[in-house]
Amino acid sequence: MSLKSEYPLYIANRAESPNLDLEVTDKYSGEVAARVPLASPELIDRAIATSVKAAVPMAKMNRMSAKRCCGIA
Repeated sequence: MSLKSEYPLYIANRAESPNLDLEVTDKYSGEVAARVPLASPELIDRAIATSVKAAVPMAKMNRMSAKRCCGIA
């Protein structure tokens, strides 16, 4: 399995790449393996708000619906 050179972050099931400020290093070689976004305080607040908003509807879903919607096993 090979890694991509860049990965997005996900908020509300949508990929976002506001930056690629965080370098992920290979623990064996010490080389940069990939670059990923470093979430700002605003992005973190938006992700939390989105999660809070989704909590009640998700709790009301039956297991089969949640499985189809979100890939929950």
